[in-house]
Amino acid sequence: LFILQFFTLHFLSWLGALRYISLFLLGGLVFNLVGERFAFRFFIVMFYVSLISLFGFVFINRLNIHPPALVWGIKHWTYGVYTFVEEHHFRNCGMFWEPGAFAGILLLCIALNIKYLPELWANHKWKVLVVLGALLTSQSTTGYIVFFIICLYYLVFFVQTALLKVLFIPSGILIIFAVYDNTDFLQDMIANKSQRSDELVARQLENPVLVP
Repeated sequence: LFILQFFTLHFLSWLGALRYISLFLLGGLVFNLVGERFAFRFFIVMFYVSLISLFGFVFINRLNIHPPALVWGIKHWTYGVYTFVEEHHFRNCGMFWEPGAFAGILLLCIALNIKYLPELWANHKWKVLVVLGALLTSQSTTGYIVFFIICLYYLVFFVQTALLKVLFIPSGILIIFAVYDNTDFLQDMIANKSQRSDELVARQLENPVLVP
């Protein structure tokens, strides 16, 4: 990843790379210590986080009921395990500073439990629906795209029936294009993200940081 960053953007932040590598190693250590139990425990934790976030999203974001909160940053109100961001008042940020980060953690939870999905659906259907509800209310374009990719991955590698693969994989791809074509906010958000990415790359190329 960092080699690709260097050859693509022509710069590399060594401090940033060290920080991320340290976080990866720490996460790997925790996963190794907890073992296979980690995925399910992570799912249970994210179920409670998602449940709280849905209540917060309904009462604070939608009904505009604002209990006393700790204000930090620019128009961020935190309630301990839920954060209201005025810029994203129509989206579920969970406990994070923006909805994309929340969607990323939810997707990580789903990806880690992908081989246990039939068991989770059979025994914890309500919890699965709550996590999916939190992901949907985040309205994260990247989150939606990655979720569809995870679904297609599951169909390809975990569904044994060939007929289901033939039926669902093309249908899933068509659904992706149909959803994108019929939702203005997804088109606008993807276009804005693409424009911001181009501007960021241009600024970084003009002002490289810690070029080796």
